[in-house]
Amino acid sequence: MKTWRIWFCILMVAIFLGSFGLGEALALDFNTTWGGKWLKLTIKNKGYAFDGNTFYTASESYVVYLNIKGKVTIDEIKFIYFDLWEYDDDSEQWKKGNEEKLAFRHIAGDDLDFVCSYAPQSESEDDEFRFIIRITGKLNSKDGTLKSVSVKSVGGFAQGRDDEDGMIYDWVGGLSISGSLVAQSKLPFIPPSPL
Repeated sequence: MKTWRIWFCILMVAIFLGSFGLGEALALDFNTTWGGKWLKLTIKNKGYAFDGNTFYTASESYVVYLNIKGKVTIDEIKFIYFDLWEYDDDSEQWKKGNEEKLAFRHIAGDDLDFVCSYAPQSESEDDEFRFIIRITGKLNSKDGTLKSVSVKSVGGFAQGRDDEDGMIYDWVGGLSISGSLVAQSKLPFIPPSPL
């Protein structure tokens, strides 16, 4: 009877230590899991334009690609950094759209399902672009790599001023953003190799 208790205790300790080790091994590291991955986002902006006399309904839809660089914590605030790639109509090429990395502020959630916001300091008083999105990732059960990602906007808006053919248009609209994980081989451009 005593031998049974000893073996039972040894088994329980082994299970406890094994599950602790396995839990540590399966712990998600954001930068390892997400770093270097690409997201394809479709952004829809629907609202109004004003030419100084009349309001017009206006809408546009466009695609951008985000390359996830990583997450850092600064003064207890988490930021997720991205490089933005967008299509340039003038050159008819995809170009990196930002000199510095975009910083999305991590608001809530864990490293696999989180809500973040984008509210940059405006470069001009005329333009603003702000939104909140939820990003949800799913891991491959076999190897723990990122299998799929869903991006959905919670809310957002854009406003600005355009000069077309000598006419000044003020515009404002609500944003709808959706997106998913995309393989680097499926990008419509060839990104530079990482340093």
